[in-house]
Amino acid sequence: HKTAWMMEKKFGGPASSFDAFKLAITDQTQILDECDLSDEVKKCLRANIAKRLTPQPVKVRADIEVACYAYEGIDAVKAALRAGLAVSTEDLPVKINLIAPPLYVVTTTSLDKEKGIALVQDALDAIETVIKE
Repeated sequence: HKTAWMMEKKFGGPASSFDAFKLAITDQTQILDECDLSDEVKKCLRANIAKRLTPQPVKVRADIEVACYAYEGIDAVKAALRAGLAVSTEDLPVKINLIAPPLYVVTTTSLDKEKGIALVQDALDAIETVIKE
């Protein structure tokens, strides 16, 4: 009664307490201070919320075919795949694995699904740009 129902009234709307709990462990820790709870209960509640609402990493995968039948052949494919790897960041590494020529898999693991998809798309665009040169 002191937490979820109070947050539903304060933030309004169904499932708004879920969003408030997520904010309580990430950005705005003072949200639980408004609930009139003892320090021991707050500590236990924060630990429980952190355990249950921790975002799970999402693996983004794209299967692609990369081939070049020109004179440069293998070197062009290597350059294209290196361009795809160059898009990766320290937080979001891009991995490219060979399945069977000319099939490759481009993957990344991210906490934010949209950022992961955008990064893989950027890698695919870089590969396409270099292979078409």
